[in-house]
This record gives sequence, C-alpha cells and structure tokens, in this order.
Amino acid sequence: MTAENGSKSIAPKTSKLGWDMDHVWLVRDGVWVLEGEWRRDDGHWSVLHARVEIEAGKAHFQWEGEAGPYAGLEIASLRSQGEPFGFSVLTDSVKLPGRLETRGTRQFLAAREGAVFWNEQASQRADGSVEVAGSLDLGGSLETWQWSLRAEALEEVWTIPATVVAEIKVAARAGSPIEQCGLLAGRFEEREIVRQIPMQNADQSEDHFTIDPTEQFRATKSLRGSGTEVVGSWHSHPFSPARLSDEDLSFAQDETALYVVVSLMDQDQHHPRLNIWKVEGGRARLVPLRIRPD
Repeated sequence: MTAENGSKSIAPKTSKLGWDMDHVWLVRDGVWVLEGEWRRDDGHWSVLHARVEIEAGKAHFQWEGEAGPYAGLEIASLRSQGEPFGFSVLTDSVKLPGRLETRGTRQFLAAREGAVFWNEQASQRADGSVEVAGSLDLGGSLETWQWSLRAEALEEVWTIPATVVAEIKVAARAGSPIEQCGLLAGRFEEREIVRQIPMQNADQSEDHFTIDPTEQFRATKSLRGSGTEVVGSWHSHPFSPARLSDEDLSFAQDETALYVVVSLMDQDQHHPRLNIWKVEGGRARLVPLRIRPD
C-alpha cells in the first residue's frame, strides 16, 4: 500500500493488543493503597486498609490496624509475558508456592502447601485500579476477602477545565482504535492545565504513539506570549487502562511533566476513564485532578 505521494504508508499496527501488550500488574513497581473487607474463619468481618509496596518482584503489605490474611508475595524472576509463572504467598505461618496465570484483563493465582490452599482472582479496571477476591482454606476453616488496589496519589493537585477533559475524551473516541495524542498547555506554578493541543500520532498505531518533533515545536512556539507553556502531554489507550504502560514509562524522561492517559477499554466508551500521572525515579505517580466547571 502506498500513500498519494508515492511513498510507502505505515499501516496501523495490529499486534496482540490489550493486556498482554502492557504488563502484569502484580510486578509493577510502586506504592498502592488497599481498601476492602476480610471474613475470618470465625465469621468475624474486618475492614482492611494497607499500603502495598511493590518492587523487584516482591509485594509487601503494611496493614493499618488489624493485619490482613497475608503479608507478601514473591514473583519468580524468570517469567514470560502472557504465560503462567511461579510465585509464593507469605502468610504469618507458612510460605505457599503457587502459580499465576493471566487471561485478558484477569489474573488467577493459586498456591498450596499441605492442607493449606490459597487462591485469588484479580481484575484490571479501566481507571487503573485492581479488584481482588480471594480465599484461604486452612484445612477445614475458610477465610475470604475482597479489596481494591489503587495507585497512591501525590499530594499536589492540578486543575483542568471540564471542556478540556471533554475535548480529550471526544478525540480519543473519534480516533479509536488508533492511539490519539496531544499536548497540554498550562502553568506550572498554578498547577493548572488551560487547554489541550491536538497532535497527530505519527505511528498510526493501536498500541503506541509518537508526536512529530516539528509539529511539537510549532505548537510550543505558538504559546509564546500567552502566559502558558507546555506542561505535559496526553494520549489514549484504546484497549488498556488509564495508566502509563511499560513503553510509556521508558519514554517519560521529564519528571516535571504531566502525562494524561484516557482509557477506552470499557464497553461503555461514552464515559472513558482519564488519569493524570507524573514519573519519579522511573515510577508512575498518580496526580489528583480537580475538574473545574466552565
């Protein structure tokens, strides 16, 4: 296939999309906030709160108040994306060897040692959170739990007009399944996004994007004298959550910049999920967003 000018055109990338092109949530380094409930073997229900630190294949649970059903997870160092791999669950009394399998946006985890059997099912949501349901059979008595994991947010809050949010979501839907992208103009000192500047995805790809440097330079130059500057960028994820993928993180070198991601992975695409992130030390940090009515 050729373009009108006779040069070869770039066809949209149609690699295996969705969860497998992103990453396994459990091994994503960073800090998560856990909230949920736990039914112990004596029938007592407890409200659960924890701070979960994930780094180098290990997840450590720092429980607030009453301790939850286990203390940590250890992931095998050798693993292939999209294929089952080994891991271990650390409870107060035993280390259970297990196996983790990913199917689409869901993960199934099972571990066993003697008469003790542990299992969990985790589901990825479009907003970047993870919903977890699990159980622990202690050889005759059963404990169950359900909780959500959300990325720990920074303290700084940014403001954005509702019309700008609407513009980004409309552009993301209109261009799907190709990833759409643009720049964010605003003011760093006021922590304010003023408007978005649409850009062309030079890759015309369904699972990554590139903004042409010449186009970006022209947009940046157009802001001179406006009292605003480029404070970041936005792009869409047609098939994955509203969070930075591994590829996004590898290209996010500016720790002062904002990175907005809008997800269309839900079937109800009239309400895309939108999050704003910063990157510190190679880790994505969620930025609280205040939407200002117009």
